[in-house]
Amino acid sequence: MGFIRSLGDAPHLYDVMKTSPRMAIYLFKMTDEIMLTEGPLSAAEREIIAAYVSGLNACSFCFRGHKAIAEIFGVEEGLIDRLIEDPDRVDLSPKLKAALVYAKKLTQTPSKMVQTDADLLYDVGWDEAALMNIVEITAVFAMYNRIADGTGVIAANTKTTLTKKKLGSYIDNLVNFGLDVPDDLKKVL
Repeated sequence: MGFIRSLGDAPHLYDVMKTSPRMAIYLFKMTDEIMLTEGPLSAAEREIIAAYVSGLNACSFCFRGHKAIAEIFGVEEGLIDRLIEDPDRVDLSPKLKAALVYAKKLTQTPSKMVQTDADLLYDVGWDEAALMNIVEITAVFAMYNRIADGTGVIAANTKTTLTKKKLGSYIDNLVNFGLDVPDDLKKVL
């Protein structure tokens, strides 16, 4: 199903990234900062948001991958599927529920965000750093979703790197997958 003919019928996202290495390096380094740097959200919470946003965007590749990574971090199997089906029926902490409500609105109707949306996060105990991290995760996964869907990467026909993914950073995994790093960008790594 791949849309970049030179990559064949079943490209992995990392194959697609090799076609634009400069963009890939900066995107994956940014993703390391958003997803792996210690901050107000736990690794599991960040992965739940990433999978949830990808599910809302119907990106099968990212949804499947980040759902599995969330489960590696201890998220109950099936929880993210239930969130997509009916988030009101899932038992979550008020903080995580508020984060998902914010991410959902930002995903589905971004121009409709208002102060009240942010206030709901603050009211349950999130701070400004958490709000920013929720926005970053939502935004970066919207981009990944568009890249995967726009190039024909789908979960059903891709090899997976999930078991290796969390052993390194996003950029390390991309380089280990064979990205040819331009000399002038080696310092970015």
